[in-house]
Amino acid sequence: MKVGSIILASISVVLLLIYGLDVTTEMISENSFLGIDELTRGLLLGGPALILPIIANYAAKKDQSWPLSAVILSSGILIVLGGMVMSADYILKQSMQEPTQDITLREMEWRSYDPVLFEVGMLIGIGGFQILLAVKRLKIISSSTPEV
Repeated sequence: MKVGSIILASISVVLLLIYGLDVTTEMISENSFLGIDELTRGLLLGGPALILPIIANYAAKKDQSWPLSAVILSSGILIVLGGMVMSADYILKQSMQEPTQDITLREMEWRSYDPVLFEVGMLIGIGGFQILLAVKRLKIISSSTPEV
């Protein structure tokens, strides 16, 4: 199952790279190269990319594989970086808005409940979980490797 798990995790990295490239081209030129909207991109590329490394980790739980750990680690890092870029983009867009003087407390509360903040937190949490899984695998592998 080791090879299958490495393939699953590698598919995740490829999906994340395609996702990132599509978002980057959309940020630069206002048109994505895939030509799909954000929701479809998230469902087709983002969802599987979040789940596949976790499945791969548990499918090969008993196999000691450095390559699988490295691929899961890189997937987690890409997800966390994506969340950080999304957060930076959100902060930049918020800072470019003109402040309004006549804003009520209720409006301020509603503005603070932005779904982007939830998405960023979710991405950083899932990416961090994948990083922890990979680090745990690497510690187990390194502790079971005999000293030469």
